[in-house]
Amino acid sequence: MRSAFAEKGAGMDRQEQSIGRRNVRERLIEPLERLGLRPPSGATKARWADMVDEITLRLAYMSPEKLDALAEIIAANPMGPGRDRMPIPAAIVKIATRVEEPPEMASALLRGVLGSSVGARAIREGWAPELLNYLRERHSWVRSEDAYAIGKLMEIAEPNIRRKNKLDSLILNRCAISEADERFLEGRQMAMERCQQIADMARGHA
Repeated sequence: MRSAFAEKGAGMDRQEQSIGRRNVRERLIEPLERLGLRPPSGATKARWADMVDEITLRLAYMSPEKLDALAEIIAANPMGPGRDRMPIPAAIVKIATRVEEPPEMASALLRGVLGSSVGARAIREGWAPELLNYLRERHSWVRSEDAYAIGKLMEIAEPNIRRKNKLDSLILNRCAISEADERFLEGRQMAMERCQQIADMARGHA
């Protein structure tokens, strides 16, 4: 079964993905196995091979140094009654995101929502940065039927959108704006561009 973190979706080319996956095996899985940690309870040899394949795919973005740190954390906190088991892949991935956050292009959640009709609407109406922040913080799906969540995001975004429109109008009329306003516009533009990039990635346009 293909993971949601397929090569193109993860924002890495095939060579980068191959190197990253090899690093995960050499810097994380193999050192832990040499220490004597066994697969999670109940995992057959074939099932563990599938788990390792999933782990290497999901953590291919990590640097060798951060993989070393992750291995150290897992080695110090083994699982199972005998304290000699690997964590399940979901737990390993959760720990890994605290050691080194995955690039946004690798997030299936961000790509899924920003590439949906909700994301398209948010980009079109200017509240995509607030949607992006919500997804980063809540890790929760947003559907077009979620009127309450969308309404709250639009409410939060409204003063930012109003400020941006006002500043755009001032610039159009050759009026000076403050450095703080310039930084606001630059940050807003960068956030909108990032949302569009993620949406394009989800639709296979990148």
